[in-house]
Amino acid sequence: MAKRQKPRDRYQRERDVYEPEGPSLARLVWRHLRARLESRPYSFYLLIAILIMVVLSVGVVFVRDDPHKFAAFLIADFLFFFAVLMGAIADAFGILRKHLHEKRRVLPETLNEAKFLSELRHRVKKKEGD
Repeated sequence: MAKRQKPRDRYQRERDVYEPEGPSLARLVWRHLRARLESRPYSFYLLIAILIMVVLSVGVVFVRDDPHKFAAFLIADFLFFFAVLMGAIADAFGILRKHLHEKRRVLPETLNEAKFLSELRHRVKKKEGD
């Protein structure tokens, strides 16, 4: 007796006909968006978050009569801006660390080139001769 085949999904035939080869459109869009989101620095998202928080904080103007709500708005704003400040400082240290790493990597590569060193010696001797 022949083995029974696994029953197919009743819509499989239509998917086989209408689905093109390769990833679907949704998967392509998601992959593109994720690549774009990863390429942006942290500070970009901080700026967007600040704008959103400013818009959301407009309500503090309308609760001046209720001190508890006013204090809640102010505490929320200060906590948010403190978090943004910490994120910005961390981002600045990350940029500084990357810069120093590149500087340490490029300098020995440049100084180990024979053409660069010979030109440097030539210019130093020329300066000392003047």
